[in-house]
Amino acid sequence: MKFFNSFIIVIGLFPLVFLALKDVGGWIGLKAQLAPIAVSKGFAPDAFTTTWSHAGQASANPLGVEWFGILFGLGFVLSFGYWVYKLFLSFRGLLLQNPKLRPGRFL
Repeated sequence: MKFFNSFIIVIGLFPLVFLALKDVGGWIGLKAQLAPIAVSKGFAPDAFTTTWSHAGQASANPLGVEWFGILFGLGFVLSFGYWVYKLFLSFRGLLLQNPKLRPGRFL
């Protein structure tokens, strides 16, 4: 079930990403538009499009964190998504045990 939900989210986001990239001229156009902004802020031209190559020092990337913060911060944030999904499944199971509160009853 969790894999199916992830698949639906990716399918839903694909048209948005496709239309946005089409609007800016594709990946090459996006990189070309972001490079002057990165240089004006004092970063390397590819700082907004490559995360890991500038993660050695916190001052070298726009996020302001090193590789450790990126790696463990991402894991920390994703763990909340997993926790909320499991909480949802638990409450759904409890709800279905009570015949008075089943979803079909309210229709």
